[in-house]
Amino acid sequence: MAVKHFAYYLGLDLGQSADYTALAVIEEPLWANGSWVSPATMDRSYYMLLREENWRRGRPPHPPLEVRHLERFELGTSYTTIVKRVKEIAYTPPLMELPSGLLIDKTGVGAAVLDAFEHSGIRPAAITMHGGSAVSYDPSGRRGYRVPKRDLVSAVQVLLQNRRLKIAASLPEAPRSKKSS
Repeated sequence: MAVKHFAYYLGLDLGQSADYTALAVIEEPLWANGSWVSPATMDRSYYMLLREENWRRGRPPHPPLEVRHLERFELGTSYTTIVKRVKEIAYTPPLMELPSGLLIDKTGVGAAVLDAFEHSGIRPAAITMHGGSAVSYDPSGRRGYRVPKRDLVSAVQVLLQNRRLKIAASLPEAPRSKKSS
């Protein structure tokens, strides 16, 4: 599977009537002059040049990941409102200026909401969580993957344990993220 690299990853976990919907925006820095540099400090042309150099020359493994935005929607928030809010965030600097990818939890109610995103002009990747043991392309014809839930949980756990995933304490939802980790 080819992996795309983005400056920002938006992850949307869609809740149902009794579950919250949550949005996280994670930034992946680039390596420049011996240190990790935030894409937010670059214009698009410099970002693309530096990203190409990182691929060509290599960079240290395991970049730190910064959670730049956390948002939990109130219970009962309409999916239409959620689509509008995610689009609003996706179309603000620096996300609109740099390569960004939206990944949406398609498990449960996700398929219908995915249609709403596509109608709004956003083409997310759909992630369907399952209890199996292998990652695969989603056979439904949508741009997406089927991923074992244990893989997602263990990846986040390792990032937190190795202090590679940094969540700014100033984010309003940060205390909730610390409780669940």
